[in-house]
Formats: sequence, C-alpha cells, structure tokens
Amino acid sequence: MSLTIRFSLMAAALALPVLGAEPIRLHPRNPHYFEFRGRPTVLVTSGEHYGSVLNPDFDYKAYLEALGGQGLNLTRVFMGDICERRGNAQSPGSPLSPRPGRFLTPWARTAVEGYSGGGNKFDLDRWDPAYFERLLDFCREASRRGVVVEVVLFGAFYRDEWWRLSPLHADSNINGVGDLPMTEFHTLKHPTLVARQKEMVRKIVRELRDADNVYFEICNEPYWAKGIPEVDPTIKAQQWPADMMEWQKAIAETITEAEAGQSARHLIAINVANTYYRVEEPNPQISVLNFHYAFPPRAVTDSYSLNRVIAFDETSNGCSARERRREAWAFLMAGGAVYDNLDFSFSIDDPTGSSPTGRRQGCREVREQLGALLRFMNSLDFVRAQPMAGAEITGLPQSVKAYGLRRAGQEYAVYLFKGDSKEDSAEVGTLSLDLPKGSYSVEWINPVDARPVSTEQRKHDGGRLQVAPPLFQDDLTLVIRKR
Repeated sequence: MSLTIRFSLMAAALALPVLGAEPIRLHPRNPHYFEFRGRPTVLVTSGEHYGSVLNPDFDYKAYLEALGGQGLNLTRVFMGDICERRGNAQSPGSPLSPRPGRFLTPWARTAVEGYSGGGNKFDLDRWDPAYFERLLDFCREASRRGVVVEVVLFGAFYRDEWWRLSPLHADSNINGVGDLPMTEFHTLKHPTLVARQKEMVRKIVRELRDADNVYFEICNEPYWAKGIPEVDPTIKAQQWPADMMEWQKAIAETITEAEAGQSARHLIAINVANTYYRVEEPNPQISVLNFHYAFPPRAVTDSYSLNRVIAFDETSNGCSARERRREAWAFLMAGGAVYDNLDFSFSIDDPTGSSPTGRRQGCREVREQLGALLRFMNSLDFVRAQPMAGAEITGLPQSVKAYGLRRAGQEYAVYLFKGDSKEDSAEVGTLSLDLPKGSYSVEWINPVDARPVSTEQRKHDGGRLQVAPPLFQDDLTLVIRKR
C-alpha cells in the first residue's frame, strides 16, 4: 500500500467521531505521545487566535474546514473569562477581539447596562445556553474533521483594561464578584471569586464529558498574571509565585473531581513558560507540558525524562514559513508531540485565512508545510522511537544543527537545518550514524513538502554509516530504514 493511500485512510479514520470513545490520552506504550481513536498521534496546526467560541461573528465551520482541508489536527480555544478589546496589531479583526456587545461568555447577559465592552452586564448566577450550544457544536464540528480541541479554561489578562472586560470583574457583573486587582485573580486569596471560577470549570467539564477530541489547559501564560514587561517595566522576567501555583493545583483538582465516576477522563495541560523553564516535579494530575516560543527545543530535551507530552503551544510572528518550519521539525524530531502555530491570517471577516489584506499576514504557505510535516510524522513509527542524543549524530559542521528520532536497527529520522549567520558555510559535511549490520534504504526528504529528494540502497557492515547530504539551502531530512 502506498504512503499516499495509507495517509488518506488514516485521515478518514481519524475524522470519524466515535460515540462513547475514550478521550485523547497519553499513549500507553510511550507517554511522550498521544493516542487518539486507537492511533498514535502527534498534533500539528496553524490555528486562529483562540476566539472561535467566544466570538459569535467568527465562522468556525469555515475555519475548521480550512484546517482539516490542509491536514492539520489541532485548534486552541479560550473559554470567555478574557477577551481583547482591540484587534491584535498583526491581525485586525482577531477572533479574540469581539465587536462591541458581541462577547459571548458562559454567563448570561442581564438587563443592566454598563458593560465596558459594549452591551449589558453579566449575571454569574445564570449560564448562557447560547454559549454552551456554540461550545458543543464547535467541538462536534472539530471532531467530524479529526481536529483535537485544546480547551483553555483561563488566561492571564496582561493589563487592567483587559481585566475589566472579564465577566468576573466587579464592573462587568451584577453579583459584586471580582473587586480585586488583576494580580490576585489567579490566586486563592478571594474565596467568592474562586468559587465562581470552579463553578465555571465544573460546568464546562460536564458539558464536554462525551467529547473524545478535547483536553484542558488550566491557564494561558499564567507566569504573566502579575504583569508583563511590555506594560510594566518593573517586570523583568517570568514569574511563578507560590500562590499562583496553588491556584492552578486547585483548578486541576476541580477538573479531576468534576470527572469523578467517569470511566475515562480528559487530559490536563499546564502552560509552563515562554521559551524555557526546567520542570522538576510536575503535578501528577498534569499530562501535557505546554511551552510558548520554544526554539531551540531545549524544553523537550530537558523535560523528556518526565514522561509527559511536551508541547510547543504558541509561536510568535506566525507567518514566516521558514521559521515556522524549522521550529516545528526541530521540536518534533527532538521528541515533542505538539506544534501549534498562532496564525494571524484568520479573522472575523476571513475565517479561512485565504485573503490577507493590509497589516494582516498570510499563512497559507505555513499551513501547507505544517500539513506536510504531519504527514511525514505519521509515516514514522514514532511511538517506538527515542530521541537521538547529540553525540549520536556526527560529522556535521557547527553551522548545521540536527535533531533525530531512532528505532534502533530499524528506522532513523534526522532533521538538519542551517544557522542564520551569513557566514554559514555551504558545506554540510558527511553525516555519520551508528547502525547495526544490514541493508538499508537511505532517503533524503525536502521538509517543505515531505517529498523525496533522492533515495539509495546501502549495505552496511555495522558501525558508523556515513551519508553525504545533497546540497540544500535551509533544511533537509534524512530517513534510513532497514530493508
């Protein structure tokens, strides 16, 4: 059976919702990866700015069709405790910036005027049926296309004006909840607020109990909950205050308690850091460790021993195809299982991301290349593979970086990319790997489209096998398989 046919059959199988199926979980043979609908899974996407549910003017069916049509299998969505009043400068019309009066949240509107984001205030004693109908339909439509949904329960506000837009701020609700500084929202200092937060979590978890294509992230970028350098110059670094960590633990426990008695439970993720942070002892309730802007992929190499899924959960400047391709291939070849590009080409007026105008960038090329990466990953037996230590890949000049996966004696995949220096040599050296005796196919793959550049058959007497890469401009992938 050809690889093309195998990919098509796999995509068709993953696109079929399975009633009563176990939710996406850590793979039982290798917890660095997922199992979804009975298949080993990595998640790769280029998704919208997290407003699919909270923004009723965003056509999420067209958006999900665009993702599924390009072979991508993940989307990330905020739940409505936070929105942005203005459009993102990179993406006017960002889905996370609903038009005045159009912010949809778990809580119902009242007849009381005065919400600063337009329209009436919220009643925290009443759920909004329209919100939960939209949330459930969004997850169903994603499921039909084989797309997994990362449900982000809370988010850092970054600035007071965004905190005042939250339904949980005292100025935005009629219940007198949330009269406190932004810096104390993600703590346990205010029991009345915490009770409302937990109510929301339990409600969302119960509503999504039958969704097999969902996992939960506790909070987006909680390490900026007390301020960010762009707004407050006294903030010099990411923060992990003890009270914020205790709050996250309490939310994780709330998710677990809400699913008590269920035969299968959803995975829980935590957003660890931007770029890098060394995780020493993760909460045992946490299965997915999310990092933002995690290139080079040190977050994977230093956290691999924790036996969790390691995720590259958000990018910056998301529409540079070369940068996104290098990040994604390096991260997955280092042992990561998720790559999620923040794609500013999707907007309220253009949910397919197909017609960028003005300041809004185009990301079609990025999505096509990430789809090629996902097809390539699905051609590997990655569940039985291990990342290669740096010393295992030799013979390359210093200007060429390499990350690889190996199934010892059977299958090896190595991703090569050149540095950014103009002085980087055009020479790429001769790559050397330690292989047992046998006959092998040696194939060079173009990472842009995952298509072969060249293939040869080699007989090897054992020890170091040397292979000379063809000349390449930016990056190249080697696949060696035992015949």
